[in-house]
Amino acid sequence: MNNWFSKAFKGVKNFNRKLAMVEHNVLDESRNFMEVFERNIYLEKEIEEKTEDLSQANKSILTLKHIWSTMNSSEPLSNVLMTITNGLCDEMGYLYSIIFQIEEIDGRKILKAKISSKNSYSSKINNIIQGDINNLAIDMENNKENIIVKAVNANETLNTKNLFEVFKGCHPEFSNEHIQGLTKLFAGRSVAVIPIPSQSEMFGCLIVISIRTELTPTEKNFLTLFARQTDLAVTIAGLFEQVRKQAITDPLTGVFNRRHFEQCLQAEADRARRLKQPFTLVMLDLDFLKKINDKLGHSAGDAAIVRIGEVLKQNARSVDIPARLGGEEFALILPGIDMEGGIIAAERIRSAIEETPVKNVGKVTASIGVSTFLKHAYTTDELVEMADAAMYRAKEKGRNQVKVSLMSESNKH
Repeated sequence: MNNWFSKAFKGVKNFNRKLAMVEHNVLDESRNFMEVFERNIYLEKEIEEKTEDLSQANKSILTLKHIWSTMNSSEPLSNVLMTITNGLCDEMGYLYSIIFQIEEIDGRKILKAKISSKNSYSSKINNIIQGDINNLAIDMENNKENIIVKAVNANETLNTKNLFEVFKGCHPEFSNEHIQGLTKLFAGRSVAVIPIPSQSEMFGCLIVISIRTELTPTEKNFLTLFARQTDLAVTIAGLFEQVRKQAITDPLTGVFNRRHFEQCLQAEADRARRLKQPFTLVMLDLDFLKKINDKLGHSAGDAAIVRIGEVLKQNARSVDIPARLGGEEFALILPGIDMEGGIIAAERIRSAIEETPVKNVGKVTASIGVSTFLKHAYTTDELVEMADAAMYRAKEKGRNQVKVSLMSESNKH
């Protein structure tokens, strides 16, 4: 009996030992399984992140490719900036982007909204603020707590979810209602403010609103790199714009040169014929330039010529084309203006020239001729000829006056 009990006890003991070993093995396998499971989760997450990074990189390359393509096509600066803002939204998936540029006005540095992306959010934003967001400006000196100003001054990428930080101190001023509307529209998404450096001085900054609520390190690195590429794009576009401006501008006065005037005159004539809408040409000649040069020297004569250019620019609308044709002769194309409007504009210019004396010269005057397309002439050559004839008639009648073309003058000069 004792022998049987001893054997049974040993059997139970062996069974418990084997059971413990099985449990131990199961526990080890369970631990191994959990480790493998957790490792797989980590790897899946890492693969997902790397896949997202790769997708972001591919999109970045595509966007940068578009920018480079735009740069190489000699597009104006505004087109390059539009490519950048639209590319960030269309190809990178950002909700909205806008570029601010530093401008100097009356000795103060201003961050001026230059261009923004064009998508569904653009119209929503403008509806909320009841205006055009591209009219925004921020005085950098008086708004140092604004996050845009902070990012530019520190040359550091910053991000926020608080739109009050973005629009604090802007002009036109945003009301609390406006900012609350924008906050509701973007629902706590991350707003990144990325300075755009330049080779000589800071250009401005790029603002993007992400689909995410937090800015990831990869995203921040990309945006910083992107801003550097933007700087290069802006620099090249600026050089193209500068060269183009030099090619069409008179170097002494800053108004357009004769070549650009002739191109614009032909384009305006084509438009006038197509729309059957007149436009007016004003031609003017500085009086007594030879006497000024002979008595006071050519520098004084140049100062008088510069004054004519200044008056033309000050009195021209954004659509008007003021030009120096050569020597003391100038012209002004007035799109959409009939003869009566042309006479008023010419008289205003004549009066402005006479009223402001030129330093070291004194009072100067100009003789002015006016002719209107589709009334006095039907070709550009004839229009110039008739305006020129009216201008010479103003000189013959005593100078410092405005004369309008007469049909009989078409073959006079």
